[in-house]
Amino acid sequence: SLRLYTNGSPTPSNTVALTQTIAGGDVLVVCNPSSVAAILGQCDLQSNAVANWNGDDAIELFCGSASVDVIGQLGVDPGVEWGTAPTSTLDQTLRRKCSVSVGDANGTNAFNPATEWTSLGTNVFTDLGVRSCSP
Repeated sequence: SLRLYTNGSPTPSNTVALTQTIAGGDVLVVCNPSSVAAILGQCDLQSNAVANWNGDDAIELFCGSASVDVIGQLGVDPGVEWGTAPTSTLDQTLRRKCSVSVGDANGTNAFNPATEWTSLGTNVFTDLGVRSCSP
């Protein structure tokens, strides 16, 4: 499932069940139904319950009884964003660095997007839906 934690909440505000199997190295694109055509064209699952993220809420990928990956920090409201420009969670397209092969399953640890993510700028949809390496 995908879990959205809004405004620093330590418990999920919204949860969406995932029924798809995601193979190793594969990508599942979850989008808001109001997304632009470039995103909708690559979207595997539409949801306004968790795909309304504004850059200051945590999102967790959860499987069975275990956290698999978290962006943000559960129970923490960072204000406007995590990180600082150019690699922050505010109005940035972030891509996981190639050196990262396992998700951040500890959602309570401090979160700095520059550690595992590269910023591509704003509204960059190149290679959306493809696991590709960042420089």
